[in-house]
Amino acid sequence: MFAADFNRDGKLDLAVATSPYQPGGVKIFLGNGDGTFTQGTDIAVSGTAGHIALADFNGDHQPDIAATVCNGSSCHPEIFIGQGDGTFKRSTTLSAGSGQVVAGDFDADGHQDIAVVADNGIALYFGKGNGTFKSPVLAAL
Repeated sequence: MFAADFNRDGKLDLAVATSPYQPGGVKIFLGNGDGTFTQGTDIAVSGTAGHIALADFNGDHQPDIAATVCNGSSCHPEIFIGQGDGTFKRSTTLSAGSGQVVAGDFDADGHQDIAVVADNGIALYFGKGNGTFKSPVLAAL
């Protein structure tokens, strides 16, 4: 779960991944500014979202979401770009990754990158700054 202002109203909103044990995507709850929330638009994924990370992947100063998504035994990260109104648009689907995902500028180029647990290692995707990523660099654990 992460908090950010997804609809630019100055109030914190929430993004919550569904449990890996329950089908569903990422639920958005829009903050009312008084400690309560209103159900926002759910982000539909191609399976079940288990883990999420928040960062600005395309440089527009709006929060974007990376989610690890599983459908049966197949898992991969999916990237969703924040539209600034509490909704998100799918940017890209990456090739490998099934576990915890974190975002950060791992190569210090000014673009947000993604590291995700993948099989017996870590898949590191370097961001291009436009919501897309280079092919993964894989590191064994």
